[in-house]
Amino acid sequence: MAELKHRIADADDLDVLAEWNHQLIEDEGSRNPMSAAELRERMANWFETSEFRAVLFYNEQLPVAYALYAEKNDEIFLRQFFVAREHRRRGHGREAMKILKTELWPAAKTL
Repeated sequence: MAELKHRIADADDLDVLAEWNHQLIEDEGSRNPMSAAELRERMANWFETSEFRAVLFYNEQLPVAYALYAEKNDEIFLRQFFVAREHRRRGHGREAMKILKTELWPAAKTL
């Protein structure tokens, strides 16, 4: 397995993030009725207001996972964490969480 890379997601990633958010809602069995288009609009608003930041994880140029979080004064609020269905059971989720905890999130903040 190639090592995961990561980058902060931007507006160009909204389509894939919205689709994955829709799949996450399905996987959780949530009753959230929002469509992928509505989820895209909501995420675009979060990006514009800087309420949340998304990190996209990829393996050999192929996106495999994302995390959506807010950094507060003394904590990190992880709102969404998703590994694409076709990339599960390969350790990507574990590796992505390790990157978040060791490279992106301040150690002093609680999750």
